[in-house]
Amino acid sequence: AQVGDQLTVSAREDGNSGAKYDLVLDVQDQDKGMELRLSYRTDLFAGATIERFLNQFVQVLTEALDHPDRALADFAISPQDDLERIQVWNDTGYENERDVGLARLFEAQAARTPDAVAVVAGQDQITFRELDARSNGVAHLLIENGAKQGGPIGVHLKPSVQMVIVLLGVLKAGAAYVPLDPYYPRERIDAIIEDAGLDLIVTSQDLSERLGSVSPELLFVDDAGVVLEKPALNFTPDPMDLMYLMYTSGSAGTPKGVRVPHVGPSNFVLWMRDRFPLSADDAVLMRTSINFDISVWEMFLPLITGARLVVGLREELQAPESLAALIQRQNITHIQFVPSALRGFVDSGVLPSCRSLRRIFSGGEALPTALQHDVFAAYAGELHNLYGPTEASVYVCHWQCRPNERLRAVPIGKPIHNTRVHILDEHMRPAPIGLTGQVYLGGECVTLGYHRKPEQTAAAFVQDPFT
Repeated sequence: AQVGDQLTVSAREDGNSGAKYDLVLDVQDQDKGMELRLSYRTDLFAGATIERFLNQFVQVLTEALDHPDRALADFAISPQDDLERIQVWNDTGYENERDVGLARLFEAQAARTPDAVAVVAGQDQITFRELDARSNGVAHLLIENGAKQGGPIGVHLKPSVQMVIVLLGVLKAGAAYVPLDPYYPRERIDAIIEDAGLDLIVTSQDLSERLGSVSPELLFVDDAGVVLEKPALNFTPDPMDLMYLMYTSGSAGTPKGVRVPHVGPSNFVLWMRDRFPLSADDAVLMRTSINFDISVWEMFLPLITGARLVVGLREELQAPESLAALIQRQNITHIQFVPSALRGFVDSGVLPSCRSLRRIFSGGEALPTALQHDVFAAYAGELHNLYGPTEASVYVCHWQCRPNERLRAVPIGKPIHNTRVHILDEHMRPAPIGLTGQVYLGGECVTLGYHRKPEQTAAAFVQDPFT
């Protein structure tokens, strides 16, 4: 461009609004300098956004003038104030009890409220004292049957009080659970059993036929020995011991087993406890299959806070009407949906009748702004958006939605305690704020990699350049 030239970039929105905006760069002679003037539509851009764009552009121009022989890709595009803001966003260090393990945190809660109802499933319920003692019995039995520290134990049970007893028992034995949802296709379950190298599966007599021909030794919870109350083992896992082996959905290819240590889920559930304090009057609905890691907080948040854990039975969760009836009957205060399921629940018209709900959590998919609007049109409580892949211990980012907030997309928010989030370019450098890049996650949330897949682990789990 020559002095006096004017460069104009125009764009027109799709649709019938006819809205348009212009970005104009003037190059003028002012004491041998340049003036950058950017004209923009104030209904499309915030002033801070435009100022950031200009600072980024000036950064590139300065780099180019100082180093004319360098390739454009070598220039540092992010201004220093961008880098400082990113550092502040990732200043998430927080002291909590994440090294103790969720099973031990449950035991502490059971000692505080032994006679309170801990778990409800259909017509069954159990107190904290009973749950603690019976899960001890499971732990003793598992050790007698060869359970090893960090060793995988398959759990093939329908949602029930017994399922919660067994999951706690696996952790108290120092082992790791491998979820095998009995409603999954047999081929999928067989593939997980084989890949995980399971030697022992906890199941029930009526479900054993669904396990197919590759099943290892089976331990039936129908046996009287499983429900015997036993003393505590007082085992505290190492924070990096395996807590569970969770298989991805396979939507991006072949399902992969993710090795998840105790520290990540413990850190997330403790963040939930601190961010969303619960009391004995609260009830959390466990409506997610244990084959998905988001079930972890549904189960453990109430168990470490003294609230009630309500395990939804399959017949109670299949239709919005039956789910609403369960919410009303059990006075559910906290519930989680993937957005597609939340859309069906809202569209059914039953949400206004669920007056006990205080908080709705959305995760697992992008939350559309239209759905956010429709939720608040039918509901006066809180709506929270959460983000995190299986490879990063439940969720890693949080955003509280607000009614009447004008956003073109619902953000995933900021990182939780002891977690870092970076948006990096192809050279592993921070992308300028407002521009696209690849999401990288760091901190206590990062898992141990993929089971028996060293090459894929090496590709996806890389050295953190910011520590």
